[in-house]
Amino acid sequence: MKLKKQIFFVLPYIDYSIGFFDNLFSQSVQTKPTRQSSFEAFSQGNYEKAYTQFRELLITYSKDPLYKYYSGVCLIKLNRDPGEATTLLSEAIQAVDL
Repeated sequence: MKLKKQIFFVLPYIDYSIGFFDNLFSQSVQTKPTRQSSFEAFSQGNYEKAYTQFRELLITYSKDPLYKYYSGVCLIKLNRDPGEATTLLSEAIQAVDL
């Protein structure tokens, strides 16, 4: 009988601690954008997300003309920073002409 009382006394604390640790492991993990996710965002018309992802990809692949091109097109679609869009598109064309 004494053992049952001890189990019922400890059981809520075990349940609480499991719930606490479960929350720690279920936090969302930020993933790096991929070529595919960037193109998907672009094809769905989500130019803000696509631009953000293409720009992050350009940090790693700074000479990739495709990422420059799509970053420039995103800026045009967003009606933002035409100078930067022109620069990106010009660099993309120059890289292809080489």
